[in-house]
Parts: sequence; structure tokens; C-alpha cells
Amino acid sequence: MSTTRATTKNVRVRKLNVKANIQIVREDQVDSLIDLDQERGPADFGVEKSEENEYHLQQAIKASQAQKQDAKLQDAYIPTPPSIASEVKYDALHPKGFQQPATYIRSSATVEDCAGIPYCMDEEDELALKVINKHVANGQQPVSEDQFEEVMNFFEETSATRQPFAAVDSTPVLPLEELEEQIDDGHPGFLRPLCKLIYEHWSARRSRNGHRSLSPHLKFETGQESDDSDPYVCFRRRELRQIRKTRNRDAQSAEKLRKLRLELETARNILLLVKRRELMRKEVIEIDRQVFEQRLAFRETKRKLNIKGDEELLVNVKKQKLPQGMSTNQAALAQQLRMPLAGGASGPGADLRTLDEVQSERMRVINNEIQINIDKHIRWNEGFVDKTKEPLTPDAEHAFDPQSGQFREAMPATYLPTPPASHSDEEGIEPTATESELKDASRASTPFRYATDGVDSFVDRTSARMVSRAFLIGTSRPPESASAAALLAAQHKGKGKQT
Repeated sequence: MSTTRATTKNVRVRKLNVKANIQIVREDQVDSLIDLDQERGPADFGVEKSEENEYHLQQAIKASQAQKQDAKLQDAYIPTPPSIASEVKYDALHPKGFQQPATYIRSSATVEDCAGIPYCMDEEDELALKVINKHVANGQQPVSEDQFEEVMNFFEETSATRQPFAAVDSTPVLPLEELEEQIDDGHPGFLRPLCKLIYEHWSARRSRNGHRSLSPHLKFETGQESDDSDPYVCFRRRELRQIRKTRNRDAQSAEKLRKLRLELETARNILLLVKRRELMRKEVIEIDRQVFEQRLAFRETKRKLNIKGDEELLVNVKKQKLPQGMSTNQAALAQQLRMPLAGGASGPGADLRTLDEVQSERMRVINNEIQINIDKHIRWNEGFVDKTKEPLTPDAEHAFDPQSGQFREAMPATYLPTPPASHSDEEGIEPTATESELKDASRASTPFRYATDGVDSFVDRTSARMVSRAFLIGTSRPPESASAAALLAAQHKGKGKQT
């Protein structure tokens, strides 16, 4: 036991801390309970540390442990003084006829009333009291200590009330006349005659003490340098280190406060708007309820009077939203008017359309579009004659007459004369009169163009294939235009007939 206590005394038991890590040990990780007992701190026996090694206490502890282990050991006890009967007669002090009082409070007195006079005499006051009693007239009672303390306390309280800052600005002591003016009926009767005897002593002590209070009190800081070395100064002010503030920190703090204020104001405005919306919804629901009740009454009245019509008053008509950028008048003009049924009746089938109406409307739109395209094509071909193989627009002079039912006559196939050789222009050879007349006759008075890439009526596929090959025609360059290609093809075809 002694060895165990010797080892456990060296172990310091620390308090648990939330910041310190504690090892978690499971049941299978514990070798034996003896190790835990060794790590456990010393037991608390309920006595002071200096008395733990007392002989009788150790013997009592050993006997208690041996009794738990069923060991045979002589009982030990701690010697205590014998009990002595008290001589106080409680039966006489507390009679048996006790009755429960209505309240436990018998009297209520403040601490000041029970403590007596706050002023306490010291050695100087005792000497002064002896001197005052020596000068008391014959036949007059001497001044007691309680009376002396009562007068001194009156002087101190009156001075503290009339001159609270006397110790700071060195105000002169209050005269006796002003002190006697403060005596009223609440003070004892001996106070006024004793003031004249004790005033000189109090005034002298007050002046020597620097106009401070004579009664002892706590000493506080007065802001002087002597307070730093004075050990009796209590409640010293703690000097806090001022935190250095920069402009950046001030700006950040101001920005955070501004942002917080803005968020709070925004949340407050949202709540106000939500409250206003809910109140308006409540009003709308109340109005709808009133309208519904009035419509029921209106409907019953119509049934009783057998009145027909005004059915639209019983149904809520929602207002249609106008398209963006359209005024009310424009929307009214754009709205299609409903065609009334035969006999002026109105019903759910007034706006229905039949299949024939839908198909005729579709055909009308298609024909209108075709006519518009034809007009565009006619305007596009004004001033030109279409010489293609299958022209869309016929000539004006050879137009098809629908009344006669005859088609225009077929155009005879004509071939242009053979042009001179390509080197005749370079050598400056003038063309003959016959060639000039043929050239003039071949020129059309009206300009023409080819609407498609199809082959001309007098140029077949074989000629077109030969035109693309310039070396078969005998020239070194390809035709520059469609008319030149036609001339080359005609020339080649004429040479083939002659051969």
C-alpha cells in the first residue's frame, strides 16, 4: 500500500481540457486493472494535506481496507474528545406551547441603523475628549464617547454634502454658523450645545488633513504621480493598448457596415411589399366574395321576374394583354369582329367555319400569290423579247389569242451568213456590201436575253459540243459570248453541207 501511494503521489492529475487530445482506449486494449489503479491519483480522505500522515488516521484507513478484504486486523479508531452535557436549559428558553406565527418577519431594520455611528474615535480624539471634559463647567455632565462620535459624524456628513470637492480646490472649512443651520429635529438634543465645544478640534484636524474626510475610507486614484508607488490605492485603472487603425481597415469596416445596412433595408422593403401584396390579395378575395353574393341575388331576381339577357354580367371576363408596342386603339382595330349568326342569335358555334369556307379561302390565297408572281415577271420582262426555247412570256405581236383558240405560228429556221476569217480584220480587209446587208438584217431592233441556260432553237447538241472545242472550228480562241458561239456553230454546219 505504501509503495502504491508513493508511486501515485508523483502522478499529477490534470483537469480535462477541450483543446487537449485524449487517448481513447478500448476494453481489449487494457492489460489489467492494476495499471489503471496505479495511474489513478491519490484518494481524497477529507482532511488537509498536512494531516494525511497522522498516525491514527492511517491506522483507521488500514483497518477499513482490511475489513473489505476479510482480513483479521485489530480495529482502530481516531481519538476524539468526550461529549459533555450542556447546562443550557432549552425547555425554559423554548416553551412547548409554540404557535405558528402569521409571518416570520418581526422587525425590519437597515444595516446602517444596526451598525450605529460610522465615525470611530482614534488616539487624537481621545486626547481631545479629555481636554474638553476638563474645561466643562461645574454642574454639567462630561461629554461621553458616543456623544463625541455623534457630533464628529455630523460635521463630516455636513461637510461632504456642502463641500464635496473641498480636497481638490482647498476650500476653507465650513464655519460653525453654517453647521448649526443644518441641525433639525431629527438630530438628538445634545448636538447643538456640544458643537461649540468640539468644533475647534474638528476644524484643526480637517485643516491638517488637507480638507479630506477624517473617517477612514478606500483610497482611489487621484491622477497624481504618487499613486503609482502607493500600495494602498485600490481599483486602479487598467491601461489598454490602443490598436493601430489604418485607413484601409476603416474603409473596409465602413464598406461592411454600408453593405449590411443596404441588405437590411432591402430585406425590410421586401417584407413591407409582401405585406402590402397580401393585404391587397385579402381585399381582392373579399371583393370577389361580395361580387359572387350579389350575382347570386341578381340571378334569383332575374328568375323571379323572368328577365332574359345580361348573361355576361355573371361571368368574369379577363382583360387580354396587349402586345408589346401596341396601343389600346391599335389592338381594338386589329381585333376581328365576330359575324353574328342568322336571326341575330349568339352562341358557342357563332365563330365556327365550315370545311368549304376553309378550302375556298386557301385557294383564294394561292391564286392571289400566283397572280402576284405573274405581274412581277411581266414587269421584269418589259423592254425585252424572250428568245429562249420555251419562253414564259410570248411576244406581244405573236401573243396567243384565247378567243380564236389558235397558237402562234412557228418561226422558220434561219441561219446567219458565214463571217469572214479571223485574220481579215487584222489585215484591214473591208467587208463586202452583201455581208454588210446580212449583218444589218441579222441585228434585232429589240434587245433580247436568254432567261435559261438551255440550247437555242437553231443550235443542236452536236453543234454545242463542237463549239466547246475551239480547235475543231479552226480558231485559236473560244467564243466570247452566246451570239459568237451561235455564229461559229452555223459556220461549221454550212461547211459540212458544202462538203
